[in-house]
Amino acid sequence: MLVACFVSSLPHPARAQAVSGFNFCAPPHRPACVSENSSKIAANACDEEIKSYIATVFRYRECLETESERAVRESNEVIDQWRCRQSGERCKH
Repeated sequence: MLVACFVSSLPHPARAQAVSGFNFCAPPHRPACVSENSSKIAANACDEEIKSYIATVFRYRECLETESERAVRESNEVIDQWRCRQSGERCKH
């Protein structure tokens, strides 16, 4: 019981948190047709899947960049608020 109390009193590491209004960046899935032996007709369909996949990869990268920028802005706001609270520096009035 003492161990459980001690462990629960330890600080918890920071974790990524869901943010209101945040859109999850879903990673693209590799087209299955690339790994399959296929006919000429299926190869044409696979070309279209690959084009779609590449477009999805670019949208995914844009999403990650947007989320990264949002996370940096939020962390800067947290730092500013903490410095303001602790020392009166960087306060936004």
